[in-house]
Amino acid sequence: MCFVSKTLLVGLVGMICINTSPAQILNQGQVIVFTQGSVMTTGDITNQGEIDNQGEIYSTGNWKNTGIFKERTGAVHFIGASEQKIQHKGQSFYKLFTTGGTKVLEDSLKVINQMVFTDAILRVQPGSLLLMRKTASINGASMNAYIDGRLYWEGTHPRFYPVGMNELYAPLWLSEEPQSGMEPIVGINLYQPTTDGLFDSSLNKISGVRYWERTVLQGKSENAYATLSILEDENIPEIDSAVVAGTSDLTIPFYNLGQQEIMGNVYNGTVKSYEYANKRWLAVGLNAFNRSGLVYMPNAFAPSSPNEEERVCKVYGVNLAREGMMLTIYNRWGNVVFQSQSFEHITKFGWNGMNQNTYTEETGGTYTYTLQGRFVTGKEFQRQGTITLIR
Repeated sequence: MCFVSKTLLVGLVGMICINTSPAQILNQGQVIVFTQGSVMTTGDITNQGEIDNQGEIYSTGNWKNTGIFKERTGAVHFIGASEQKIQHKGQSFYKLFTTGGTKVLEDSLKVINQMVFTDAILRVQPGSLLLMRKTASINGASMNAYIDGRLYWEGTHPRFYPVGMNELYAPLWLSEEPQSGMEPIVGINLYQPTTDGLFDSSLNKISGVRYWERTVLQGKSENAYATLSILEDENIPEIDSAVVAGTSDLTIPFYNLGQQEIMGNVYNGTVKSYEYANKRWLAVGLNAFNRSGLVYMPNAFAPSSPNEEERVCKVYGVNLAREGMMLTIYNRWGNVVFQSQSFEHITKFGWNGMNQNTYTEETGGTYTYTLQGRFVTGKEFQRQGTITLIR
């Protein structure tokens, strides 16, 4: 075992290799400063003092930091072929490189600038937190190099979640419209269900092999579109019929979040949601309707329902154009109680049973509506019908 009990300044142009295997480096002192160059150990590294990293640290053993780690602009490389355990006390790495084998994160850490994979699995244990700061990037993820567990990203910029499990790589992407307030922190974890999921009439099926769980740790994330991976075992007959499906709870049926963009094929493709993917659970679904377009209005709603999807009357659809839509709702006397030409309002919030003019609750009963708009193909549509407000 190599003990460091006082300040050690390492300022090398090349590399120093500390061969301590099967022992370890134990820093019980005040400060180790890596000013440039590289340091490599073939044993474990335990820091109970302070490390100031301005260079490159290579480790083939376990990493345990219970002291102070100043990440500066340095890099830490975990290059062991065998399993390496990482404990970093919630502190940061500026650059993190994982090469070969499996790395196990046993507590929490943040990455400020870059995380690079080279044929390595990074397993995040339950209760641990892996956070990418908004200044960071992820490179090198693949079928042989991914995150097994929950990954959090800070910010609203386009975010890449290279998640997988059980030798399956199924990344997810989020693209979000900026919002005011606290910067959101959103986590994604891949989940393999043990039972078939529920889905409503807008879907023919949902994936029986995987869901993605979305967790908001900080702030709000309500304006994000999700792009999901499509793999061969989804058994989607044709990629044109793939959509994103979502639900807030697995006891509530998944519903159709639409298809804004598709790429690839049913063996290796992606589908991007048409609606905001602000649900906890997301999955690949099979559209129950023709790709040329769908528009649907529910025939009843109850503002006091425990199911949030049943509390408002809003428009559902696939391949709806965002311009030119208008929804008008009338009471039994023909007076307008709700009208909107906002695509976002009509499809996201809808009518909640309040009179838009008097700001009072409408009584339960039957109301009529007219809806007009067009599909992305340019084809126009007009709908009219009745809806029942249940009090």
